[in-house]
Amino acid sequence: MGLAAELRERTAAVHAETEQKAVAQAFVQGNFQPIVYLRYLQSIRPIYQALESALNRHCNQRLIAPIFLPDLFRLPSIQADMDHLEDLLLEDPANPIPYRSAAGHEYAGRIQALSDVHPELLISHAYVRYLGDLSGGQILRQSIGRVLQSDRDGLAYFIFNGIEDPRDFKEQYRQELNALPLARLLQQEIIREAQLSFSYSGRIFQELEAVLNFRSNRTDKNHAD
Repeated sequence: MGLAAELRERTAAVHAETEQKAVAQAFVQGNFQPIVYLRYLQSIRPIYQALESALNRHCNQRLIAPIFLPDLFRLPSIQADMDHLEDLLLEDPANPIPYRSAAGHEYAGRIQALSDVHPELLISHAYVRYLGDLSGGQILRQSIGRVLQSDRDGLAYFIFNGIEDPRDFKEQYRQELNALPLARLLQQEIIREAQLSFSYSGRIFQELEAVLNFRSNRTDKNHAD
């Protein structure tokens, strides 16, 4: 089995578990306030900063070079969306803007550690983040856009200006993964790291639920209906 197929198969369970988190479901359903999305962007910004810094650092490494694709990089887009949402919410005294995600920084710290010791495992995090952004992220672009009442402002994270056909791009990306010259042991380590990446994502959603009292807010709304 090629790396791409094995990654998909062996991360399926933890991927599905992450998608069932309350905040993740709210994004899909379009049932959230803009502050929730801002807090999410603030949580993932350090992850992309760490990942893209690490990929730049190791872009000439033989296992990283084939998947070093700056058209995928999201950090400037995330920052643009944060700036837009901060302007949108600035006048609301109930929603102070500064926020530091412990889960997001833990995730970023893992990537930074790999960059120093096992840069080949960056493959796992690039796979999880970028293929996710090109896949489910395109669904979220629509549902989040409805909440923001926008088809572009605040949605740059989901817009890949350098990629004309996401489906074709993803297929080419999977082919690059399958062509990597990996020993079996390293392939298994990459799969385990991808599973861990999804777990880190789940922790971010759990943290947001706690910080925003999200679950109880959703319950209160249901009772009010």
